[in-house]
Amino acid sequence: TNESSKENIFVIPMDPVLYKARNMNLVRSRHYAHAKAYSQDGWNGASATKEALAIFRKDAIDPRMEKTYFLGKAYGPDGNPVMDGDKELEYKPDAIALDVSGSTNEKTAGARLAKYEFDPTAQAGGQLVHNDWVLFRYADVLLMKS
Repeated sequence: TNESSKENIFVIPMDPVLYKARNMNLVRSRHYAHAKAYSQDGWNGASATKEALAIFRKDAIDPRMEKTYFLGKAYGPDGNPVMDGDKELEYKPDAIALDVSGSTNEKTAGARLAKYEFDPTAQAGGQLVHNDWVLFRYADVLLMKS
């Protein structure tokens, strides 16, 4: 959980028992097979835009990129590659397009949100988690001050 973070100033509290607020953002982004490897749900929906990824690639690859997005091959909690049918699941961030229907990248186009780790104690398919949803953090204050 992130409750002890000194960085967080204002959060939406999340707790499967006390604050049953569903966190659908992560569930919507995850590929079905990736989420299933963690015994959770995935909708295989939202992914990063090319413009969002360009921020992390401006001069050189920013090391924070891999902490923010799932890119490339996906791995399960045991460290083994996640399988999507008979193939290893591989997110293809640069294959994102307005419509990828029918293409070989239909289910894997785009980088997926990885800001919060999979919560192994999550309930309701990963929707009821212990990680508070951060709205305002100390870094935001420093950015506005500069």
